[in-house]
Amino acid sequence: AEPGKALPLDDYMTVSAYVDYRLENSFTENARFRLGVRNMFDEQAPAADEQLGYFGSVYSNRGRYIYFDVSTRF
Repeated sequence: AEPGKALPLDDYMTVSAYVDYRLENSFTENARFRLGVRNMFDEQAPAADEQLGYFGSVYSNRGRYIYFDVSTRF
């Protein structure tokens, strides 16, 4: 690459999904259970001429992760 010229970046797209279930009985009326996955296909951020090797202010280097969340309101 020429000095002072911007480095072209490859396309980058991630897919995330979740499902949640809400309880409907009187005691736990506001309870919610959620299971999800972010970056389902484990895409890596495009390489860039930065200290981290990618634009940390724009992309995440976490890769795929699965999570489970429980919440309720009183």
